[in-house]
Amino acid sequence: MVKNFFVVCGVCGCAYRIRVQAGYVNDYSASFHCTQCGNRIDGAVHLDPSCALVDFRLGDGSAASLTDSAENVRALVELSGELPSFKMSSAGCGCMISPYMRAASVFRFDELKEHISELEFCLDYYRTDWPTVRTALQLFNDENDGFAAEMLLRCEKKLLEEDCSERPLLNRIYCFSWTGLPMVADADARKRAKEVTARVRRLQVDALADLAGFYLASGVTGRHVLAETLEVFDQVAKAYPSLVNGFTFLKANGGYSLEEYGSYSCTPEDLKDLYCDEYELIGRLMVLFIGLDNIVRDGAFDAMPPMLNLGAKTFDKLGRVSKAKRLEAVGTGAFTGLIRRCWKPGLRNAFCHNKTRFDSETQLVQALRDDGTVDPAGDTYLLEMACECILMAREILVMREAVFYMLGRGIWTDGA
Repeated sequence: MVKNFFVVCGVCGCAYRIRVQAGYVNDYSASFHCTQCGNRIDGAVHLDPSCALVDFRLGDGSAASLTDSAENVRALVELSGELPSFKMSSAGCGCMISPYMRAASVFRFDELKEHISELEFCLDYYRTDWPTVRTALQLFNDENDGFAAEMLLRCEKKLLEEDCSERPLLNRIYCFSWTGLPMVADADARKRAKEVTARVRRLQVDALADLAGFYLASGVTGRHVLAETLEVFDQVAKAYPSLVNGFTFLKANGGYSLEEYGSYSCTPEDLKDLYCDEYELIGRLMVLFIGLDNIVRDGAFDAMPPMLNLGAKTFDKLGRVSKAKRLEAVGTGAFTGLIRRCWKPGLRNAFCHNKTRFDSETQLVQALRDDGTVDPAGDTYLLEMACECILMAREILVMREAVFYMLGRGIWTDGA
């Protein structure tokens, strides 16, 4: 079902047609800028399937008004909580097919039906069940194993419909660390994670113990690292409604153009903290993977190859170089070669220094240099940014696998 609303800019009087596609995301924010005067107009969509309600309301403080109809509509703003929308268009003010009708030309019918079903499940799961799963995982990370086991049993009975209490606790935690992140933990991430395990298994235990010892000397256990990853995955879970269009874009595998399609169900502000935190965590985990690469090459985690210029001549100095420099190690060894670049250092730096610019019409996020000029290396469409948040989460899943293996061998604990 599609419903139209008309909004008049309170600054210049331009009228806009807001077309809401009813779907499975029942509540989400929306914002755009008037193309004539630049006034930002915020609103929110609320759907209630029980009574076929489709509602759009303006945000408090927005200099705009809702009206029953309008003449000389300047542009169409298309809203969909789960499917990419056409970007703001004056050419499309007349009749247009809905996002669902367009999606039918991108996906096979059964494929679209299955994808929407997954989205519907995950929207409910991350809202209602994830908090319990997160608590169980966090209790384990905090070494409250007894309480973790109790919470896991609740999750297993509800989500798996079985009692796994006879299995080792670490195995149960590992299982939910993957099954507990539906759609985020995709088949490709699982495949690469298995390869991480296979490669770590071939390394000498003493060399791995030395690498773990490097972390333990600073009081960092494997569970501490798992806790860091869980914090980020919790952010991903909370941001799931804002990432839904990104999941659809990735599923379409080139079926949508970033120049034509976007999303009005989130803004860069909704995603910037997640983007930066994922980037930071990957930068920290990269030290672990560089150490594993060193073991493969020379048998010791701290044997830094002279031809690899990461800004640190010795392994212990890696923590002092920038994350961007560390991330240059991607693709240089057996383990770093399993990681895929899906981030923009320039965009992350611009977010951290509040030096970005966002064009609501094109939905392009731009990174600004100190002198105010644009750094094109940071150019990212909003929908692209949502995709990169998803992809970075998957890289963290792959890198986390090495931590689980070392914990399983009992070589990254306080007692190691």
